Amino acid sequence: MNDKQKIAEKDWCEPEWQWRSAIENASDIIMIVDFDGIIQSINRTIPGFTIDAVIGTTVYDYTPREFHDSLRQSIEQVFKTGKASSYETVGRGPNNAVSFYSTHISPVLRGGQVVATMHICRNFTEPKGTEQKYSLIMNSAFDGFH
Repeated sequence: MNDKQKIAEKDWCEPEWQWRSAIENASDIIMIVDFDGIIQSINRTIPGFTIDAVIGTTVYDYTPREFHDSLRQSIEQVFKTGKASSYETVGRGPNNAVSFYSTHISPVLRGGQVVATMHICRNFTEPKGTEQKYSLIMNSAFDGFH
């Protein structure tokens, strides 16, 4: 094994590097949010936003008003109980399209205390045209049945 391979193997075994790589390459949006809903860090954004522009803003800036109360309650519940919570919402998606998101909120603990929340947001909107494709497939599949 040469020196480069030894360094690469050593780096791969370091847990922080593995976690950073996993989060940076995740398809979900993963963010650390404080009690007030301020985004402390984020792994990616939807097109039209930058990471630098999003950090320091609040999760409420990207959530329709009618979902603010349930989002606020979810964050407060995680801080109060230390147990995970989840919610679903609509919001702006790629190309300014309306998108549907499922978000899992977990506590971030330091010294046994909840110091922030981690939000893992998954866009579960069907890609445009998918519903029509499924409909065509299902209709053609049943054409032979009477």
